[in-house]
Amino acid sequence: MEIENDFGGFLEEKETLSKMSKSYLMEIAKWSKFFGIVGFVFVGIIAILSIFAGTIFSTMGSMNPAFENAGMNPYAGLGGVGFTAIYLLFSLLYFFPSLYIFKASKAMKLGLINSDNDQLEEAFKNLKSTFKFWGVFTVIIVAIYGLMFVFGIIGGLIAAFAS
Repeated sequence: MEIENDFGGFLEEKETLSKMSKSYLMEIAKWSKFFGIVGFVFVGIIAILSIFAGTIFSTMGSMNPAFENAGMNPYAGLGGVGFTAIYLLFSLLYFFPSLYIFKASKAMKLGLINSDNDQLEEAFKNLKSTFKFWGVFTVIIVAIYGLMFVFGIIGGLIAAFAS
């Protein structure tokens, strides 16, 4: 059975990897596992700190002498619950790519050791999900920056013509 790829060519259903390719993939699996574990640790740290984020930022704002006398704490409007929710959202966002890359590492290692193509497919599926997540996330962030830029220019023009 042949599978058409995006480059117009055809791939055989049974492909083999060279020893160097397997070596590179095993190295990728080790580093992927490392990044997955580090991601889980950071998710845990962010989730734990999120509980205290509101208190920390409110205290920092009240310690600033410029805001103390004027009664203008810039963090008071968001409140402790708001900061906790934002940091929990950050930890949730970072959890999924960490999970995908960790699962890819595990499947890739098993697939290479056991010469199991199904495990290798699972590894590449999870690796694809990792990159897809970061790609979509990057597009969203760039779009938000673009909107901020446009609204900044509009706000500046309005302020310039209002004077």
